[in-house]
Amino acid sequence: MSTNVRDLRTFTFKGRLCGYICAECPEPLSRVKVRLYRTRQGQDVTGRAVASPKETFAILSDDEAQEKASALIAETETDERGNFSFELGEREQYGGEAFEIDVYCGTVPHRKPAPNPPPPLQFSITTLHPMWKRTERGALAYWEYCIPHRFWCAVRARFGADDLRVSHDLQRQTPDCRSDRSCL
Repeated sequence: MSTNVRDLRTFTFKGRLCGYICAECPEPLSRVKVRLYRTRQGQDVTGRAVASPKETFAILSDDEAQEKASALIAETETDERGNFSFELGEREQYGGEAFEIDVYCGTVPHRKPAPNPPPPLQFSITTLHPMWKRTERGALAYWEYCIPHRFWCAVRARFGADDLRVSHDLQRQTPDCRSDRSCL
């Protein structure tokens, strides 16, 4: 960014998340929590920020998620389409630096109800240093990401939702995924 972000007081970070249930069929990550964390001492922030999310994606154990709790900047919930928005600033003690993006799922779309639902899980997507654009209200950045099907299928499997023979018409304009058995 050509302007000094340290002079800005409000940072609006917006985005959209989805996961591929097969090679060409994305589904929105609806009603999940998006969590932003400060980077921690000893992390290779630059290396993680320039790495592809395919290299930084990790399903976290409960202990790993708890270790990050004190570094939480903010969290918000996605809407039905996987959209999210954060307003960050002085209250969050945020000044435009890189942060980690995690997702906390209580469930996944199209999971068959069960008497004993599986426990929620958290996964880390990447470390991001947004390209902030100056606006009248401060700074704005937008980030859109769709989790590759091998990772999203691993998350779905944790919830017992890896049988993709259920509704594949998630987006009326997408190809039919019934022939792709990548999650089965």
